[in-house]
Amino acid sequence: MTKKEPLIVSNYKELQDLNKRYLKIQRRLEKTRSSITQLELKEHLDDLKEEMGWKLLDLGEYENGLALYKSLPWETHGEGKYNGMVRALVEMQYYDEARRLLEKGLKEFPESYVLWIARGVLDQRLGYNLESLRCFQFALKYTPEGQSEALFNVASALSELGHREEALKVLQDLVRKHPEEARYLVGLAACSLDMGYPKDAVKYYRMARKTGYSTAGIYQGLCCAYSDMGLKKEAMEEALEGLTKFPDEDPGLYENMGELYLEMGWINESRDILNEGLKRFPKDEGIKEMLSKVDDKSDDPGGNKPTLPGLILFMALLHKKFGKRKP
Repeated sequence: MTKKEPLIVSNYKELQDLNKRYLKIQRRLEKTRSSITQLELKEHLDDLKEEMGWKLLDLGEYENGLALYKSLPWETHGEGKYNGMVRALVEMQYYDEARRLLEKGLKEFPESYVLWIARGVLDQRLGYNLESLRCFQFALKYTPEGQSEALFNVASALSELGHREEALKVLQDLVRKHPEEARYLVGLAACSLDMGYPKDAVKYYRMARKTGYSTAGIYQGLCCAYSDMGLKKEAMEEALEGLTKFPDEDPGLYENMGELYLEMGWINESRDILNEGLKRFPKDEGIKEMLSKVDDKSDDPGGNKPTLPGLILFMALLHKKFGKRKP
């Protein structure tokens, strides 16, 4: 059985704890005869539903999360209901429906920083980077003191628009203030990598992973950073581990692995891993482009012979993976 990532385990535990609290309060509600107490308990149950819905979305259970948010009353949980439903719809790629719901939500809650963030995330997902920056700036205007989510999204939008120096400064400041926030560390790592600072990227990706946060993006980022530094063995180790843990989450890992194999001279292996990626991500242009490079290399009569450095790297990886066995 595959070992679950610490973050996933933590999210499931939190969801279980919320469910236990929900059932406990539900039992209290069934026993009470006071109408005032009943109202208080019902509102508490709805609060827990909202938390449980968000946790389900964190775990990728979008349909279940959406159903839970739909069950919330508009009168007392309107803003949160809009936010949760929109997030679920965006993740499920129902973009038109998400936009219509956001327009209604922002009319009702024009100063909601969470809904402005949701609008910016939707625009960013659709490639409207300038519009997303404007939405995040609106969110920043209405953000309560102590909240940094909108600022992080501003940095993300700046980076997408090519203003990476400004984004880097924002992210560095966020990491200084919130060193325990893994997403900020990952954002800073990705921005550092884009700016040509692979050593810094490795440092911040590793720091993020030490918090227990693990995603396909971290493995892909480390693979790219090590590759940029000429550390092919380390790059391949990250790609292999990432593909083992997250085979269905990031086509970039297949592309990176295919490119590493190709650089080693292992053309058949490169083609195999890219074809596997294409089965899982049939529309991904990066994998298709990489396959085209492999086909071009195949035309070379000597192109399928592994280079000596490639053989050395391959043997080193085998030794690490299947090294000394315990008696």
